[in-house]
Amino acid sequence: MQLPHVTWTGPMADDNELLDQLPPDLARLLRQIDGFIQFSGGLHVRGACREPAWHSLRDAWLGEHAFHRLYPDVRPDDVPFAQDCLGDQFLLRDGQVWRLSAETGEMRSLDVALFGFLEAADPVEYLSMHPLLRFMREGGSLEPGQLLAA
Repeated sequence: MQLPHVTWTGPMADDNELLDQLPPDLARLLRQIDGFIQFSGGLHVRGACREPAWHSLRDAWLGEHAFHRLYPDVRPDDVPFAQDCLGDQFLLRDGQVWRLSAETGEMRSLDVALFGFLEAADPVEYLSMHPLLRFMREGGSLEPGQLLAA
């Protein structure tokens, strides 16, 4: 799979127990590249690692502040594999990608599987890139692990 505009890649996967619990497509991806950031912070795909915590899929899915503990519409088996630059989450549910609005908690299906999402993920269709592009035009940049405030 081609991953254009990757600006950061995660450390080697060190959470094999977690990899064994993931949907097969996500586990296969994370065994090849253990998470990454695209579009200078526009998309962050979490990794099967224990550190850094901001990159850890385990923390986001199963940890003390897991998304299913914070948002009533998120199920414990929804896998929060990625986020955009504003902290909206992308979750795998029954083989499909869903978007969770961080501000409202609203969930909606994108009607696409993981690899279809990653191939189609672009600033216009799925990602909240307009604020990031404006921020970058003004001289700002996001470091790995940082988000913009809505």
